[in-house]
Amino acid sequence: MKLSDHEKIIKQKITDSRYDKAKEFKLRNPEIESEIYYLKESQGGLSTFVYSGYRGTFYFEGQYNAAVQEFIGQVKCNQGETVRTLMSFAVPEVQIGRLYEGLKFEITEGIKVVGRGEIIKILRIDLNKTFVRS
Repeated sequence: MKLSDHEKIIKQKITDSRYDKAKEFKLRNPEIESEIYYLKESQGGLSTFVYSGYRGTFYFEGQYNAAVQEFIGQVKCNQGETVRTLMSFAVPEVQIGRLYEGLKFEITEGIKVVGRGEIIKILRIDLNKTFVRS
C-alpha cells in the first residue's frame, strides 16, 4: 500500500515527536546496565527500530518482568544493531538476589523474542545474586 503525501507528513510528525521524547528520556533510578542486540526482522525481530524509553519484557529463567530502557549514547536502535542500556524493572522486588553480571536474557513482546542481552553491571545492589541480607 502506497502512502499519500498527507499520510507521509503525518507519519513523519509522529516519528519526530517520538524521537524528541526519546531524546529527553532519563531513568530516575536505573537498576542494571546491559547490552542488547535487537534482532533483524528476518531473525524474528521487530519490523522497525526502537527508541530510548522502550518498554520490552525482560525474560530469563522462565520469568517475565516488564522493564524500561534508557539507551546510552544514542536515541534509537535499528534492528540488527546492539545498544548499551540502563534498565529499570516494573517490579524490581521480583529480581532481588537473582541477577549477576554476565547473565544472558531476552527482550520479548508477548512470546516473540525481539532482542538478546547481557547484564554488564548491577546498579541496585540487592538485585545481585551475591547480595547477603544482614
